[in-house]
Amino acid sequence: QMDPSIPVQNIPSGTANAYWLSGEYDFGPKFNSKYTADLSRFRSTPILANDELNSERSSELSNLLSNHSNFGGEPMRCFIPRHGVRFGNGSDLLDILLCFECFVAYSFRGEERTWYTLSISGAKKMTAFFDELEPDSLIRPGRTH
Repeated sequence: QMDPSIPVQNIPSGTANAYWLSGEYDFGPKFNSKYTADLSRFRSTPILANDELNSERSSELSNLLSNHSNFGGEPMRCFIPRHGVRFGNGSDLLDILLCFECFVAYSFRGEERTWYTLSISGAKKMTAFFDELEPDSLIRPGRTH
């Protein structure tokens, strides 16, 4: 296990897919599995919406996830992942689940799972990134648009 305050490293370049998730999770084998036949879930978490990011947005998110100042906070460990991202494809696949409530992220590379702690400012920046791109079709309590 590496230091959780170190940012995500070796993020595959190119486009990425962003996910808005229900927050329900399962730390069992299905959660860790590299492959799932259930396309309505991302790493066992039900998908509410998803969107393919263009290369500019993919780079922006990659920069957020690899910037040291966005990591190193004190985690609360509720881990209710409401956001996720998939970079790369095939054998060069990196999945990341993000919980901005407890400042924890998990990345998955093959069968390897790594956890990270987000800084408060990093969580705010990443929340703003996902909020800006949030699809109009996504229904959330209190949403006005």
